[in-house]
This record gives sequence, structure tokens and C-alpha cells, in this order.
Amino acid sequence: MRRKLLEMRKRFLGIGHESVAYALCRLADILALEKRLAKAESTQRNRLAIREMKFPDSWRTFDTRSRLGGILVAQNQCSEAEPLLLSGYAGMSRQQDRIAFPDKPRLQEALERMVQLYEVSGRPDEAAEWRKKRVELDKASGSANLMPPANSSSTNMTDRAP
Repeated sequence: MRRKLLEMRKRFLGIGHESVAYALCRLADILALEKRLAKAESTQRNRLAIREMKFPDSWRTFDTRSRLGGILVAQNQCSEAEPLLLSGYAGMSRQQDRIAFPDKPRLQEALERMVQLYEVSGRPDEAAEWRKKRVELDKASGSANLMPPANSSSTNMTDRAP
């Protein structure tokens, strides 16, 4: 069903449309949850190409880099994941004020992906540093302020708006 919707969006809106990027994100999330990581990676790479072409400085582009890095970590491709995760987190961090309230957890998720990277790659000291940054972000922002409302259907790998 999602693939059909994606194909319709591509056909009617064009491959570079924001709505196509959003549909790619949804599909990549589903594929990753299903542990179909190679397909999730390919789908997220397509989304990143659209975002970098059309919206290179958007916090969502940096979020896409982080998400792709997370998929690569899950495939033990840590050396390829690290620059994506670092640039993704840095870009989102610089634009915190542009991230709408419902999307505030994306920055925490990017930090969590950094922790996972360093845990998977056997670098516990660096994992501890990123865990510390996560705690600092929670304190600075108030973790309750960053979490989606209780009635939200958000999961760790979602992106509500295009």
C-alpha cells in the first residue's frame, strides 16, 4: 500500500517533491522495523538525495542523515554511519529553535543513535560522552517538554510532517 502511494506521489508531484520525501521516510521506517535494512537504507538514501537537493539546510535533512546513519549502524557499517550521524546531530542541534514542538524528540533520537554507534563499534568512552549530552539536553529542555503528547502515535522512527 505504501509503495503504491509513493509511486502515485512520484507520478503526480514529481520525484523531488517534499511529499515524496515524506513518503520515503515512512517507507524506510517500516522497512527498518521489519529488519529489511538494505531496502530501508536504499529508501532513506533516496529521501536524503531529495532533501539535499531541495532543502539542504533544513533540520529535516540533517534528521534524514541521522536516520540513514542509524540504519547503517544496525548493519554494522559504523565507519560509513559515523559522519552521517555526526553531521546529522550537529545540523539539528544548530537549528533547535526551528524544530516544532511535536518534532523535538528527533534531536534526542539523533543523540541516541550516536550512543548506539559507539556502543556497537566498541567505543564505550565515546558512548558515555554522548549519553551525557543526552542527559544534558533532557535537563536543558525538560524531558517532558521534548516528549510527544500521550495521545501521539509517535514511535522512535517517525517524522510527522513532510
